[in-house]
Amino acid sequence: MTKNFEQLKAEMESAVAECFWVPNELLPERYQDNREGGSTLERVTRIYDAEVLPNLEYQQMKAEKAERVKKYAEQYEAEGRFDYDVNEHRQYHNEQSFCTGLMKAGLLEADDFEE
Repeated sequence: MTKNFEQLKAEMESAVAECFWVPNELLPERYQDNREGGSTLERVTRIYDAEVLPNLEYQQMKAEKAERVKKYAEQYEAEGRFDYDVNEHRQYHNEQSFCTGLMKAGLLEADDFEE
């Protein structure tokens, strides 16, 4: 089995993170492992990626939305209309996800997008 550089790099980072031991006294409760008296950095990272990171992204998205709504309200109050902000990166990602969903559902094929 041939692995590309990214896969090898990820495996090496994981192996290095397994080498670092953090005692429970230094960890917040959710990261503690009472069975072994501490956790490896790999386990702490895995918990963080699964629990904390998605919540941070959601909070950031909510804050951005609240900021846009406030801007729209102020602009509407001043001008009687408002202009939409377009996040081109998010729009591109959403369009790609939509097209992928159409192909997975069998509604369209890749050739349909070449027209």
